[in-house]
Amino acid sequence: MAATKFTEAEREKLFAQLEAPFDPALIKWRVMRAFDYGRSGVILPFADPRAYTDRLNELFTPFGWTREYTISTVPSLCRMERGKSIVTSKVLVATAVTITRLGSHTGTGEEWADRENAVTAADAQAFKRACSCFGLGRYLYRFGETRVRLNSRGEPMAIPTLPEWALPPGMTMAQANGLAGDTRGPVDQRLTAEIEGFRGTLGEPIYAEILRRAGHSTDARTSPMRSGRNKPSKRCRLRLAVSSGCATWPRWLATHSSSP
Repeated sequence: MAATKFTEAEREKLFAQLEAPFDPALIKWRVMRAFDYGRSGVILPFADPRAYTDRLNELFTPFGWTREYTISTVPSLCRMERGKSIVTSKVLVATAVTITRLGSHTGTGEEWADRENAVTAADAQAFKRACSCFGLGRYLYRFGETRVRLNSRGEPMAIPTLPEWALPPGMTMAQANGLAGDTRGPVDQRLTAEIEGFRGTLGEPIYAEILRRAGHSTDARTSPMRSGRNKPSKRCRLRLAVSSGCATWPRWLATHSSSP
């Protein structure tokens, strides 16, 4: 006997639960490309496949859904990396995710065979794409690339603040970004965004140099709000610095030396 389909009301509720963003603690950031000899790059957010399986298990139990995958390879391919030609192959994975009484969707993933954990990476990509057809994790595709400074290990020196639409229902911006116990004071999102907006106007090198000299920082989002009792907000000083730099940056750089 075939299982009874969910009612329309049940389907709407389940899809809403599937589409809900993950807990911010589960979100990681991957460097997609690096620039300036590795000093900066663009990043995108992602979640580990376990976050997807946990959500499916929570809503449908481990017995209420399945995943099936097939693996194939495309041999004798050539790619360029750091100016060198590499002859390799590509791993292709197709993953089908079936939720009992709801339906089935298939996603595909690929990775160069000579890369570490190639099959695992391709399978994770295929699994997430299949889940996104149900709405699970789909919101992560809304993010655009964000340019950040990188440390000597090629890791982001600061991560972006998650927008409100990327938070689980009932979670506030302060809770999501771990600011409730931050002794530096609350973040003025509007002022921070205004400061960061000068990045494109000034250009990355000039903008970064002004922030370094005025705020001992490389990102307005990581600078403290206050520098002491009854003293002006550090972000306010940064705003004055970058706005001044837009018009007179050569003179500004010459007259604003860094203080210890």
